[in-house]
Amino acid sequence: MEDGEKVYVELASYLSMIYLRWMSDVKDLIKLLKMVFSPEEARALLSIPAVTVPVKQLVPFSEIEKNARVERDRLEEVLDSLADRGLIYRGEVGGEKGYALPRGGYGFTQVFFWKGERDDLVKNITEIHWKYHFPTRGDIEPRNFRYLPLDISIERA
Repeated sequence: MEDGEKVYVELASYLSMIYLRWMSDVKDLIKLLKMVFSPEEARALLSIPAVTVPVKQLVPFSEIEKNARVERDRLEEVLDSLADRGLIYRGEVGGEKGYALPRGGYGFTQVFFWKGERDDLVKNITEIHWKYHFPTRGDIEPRNFRYLPLDISIERA
């Protein structure tokens, strides 16, 4: 297995242990990761410590740097690019920039549908997503999902 392939296998293992247990066929996850992330981006994702609760717990960049799987001078640039594409979370934590991986059930694989795009990438991801979330609905053609993330709370009367 060549080096570029190994990073996807490692990332798939990392994500499936933490968030994506529902994706029983790791080959599908590897296929999805290859569609979305370059090998450098996959290594950058492996640099982010996984925090399972709360959902959007940001990890300070100084902590991520300690686990750097990408050249340190490129790490922030790659993470910012992923955040700009909506594939990871970014914000401020403890007075510095922080990042977080999307979680299963609230993010990964849903981030690909948030923008409402209908390109080939989203269609391919939809097929994989559909296979696991609606296995008995084979008679219905997969459609893109549209997620609307909300950062508000509703008070009950």
